[in-house]
Amino acid sequence: MEKEIIEMLDNVDTKIRERVEVLGKHAFGGESAEKLRLLEARKLVQDAISALLD
Repeated sequence: MEKEIIEMLDNVDTKIRERVEVLGKHAFGGESAEKLRLLEARKLVQDAISALLD
């Protein structure tokens, strides 16, 4: 069960990373706010993966 959850979280992390890359390094206005939210979400996903691996 943990393995499946880790795989799902890893897929979420990948999708978030891809979206951040699309926004690029020079996001403006709403895109910049979206990028920050995505980076925060990615950190939470990575923390969840780490917690499951411990």
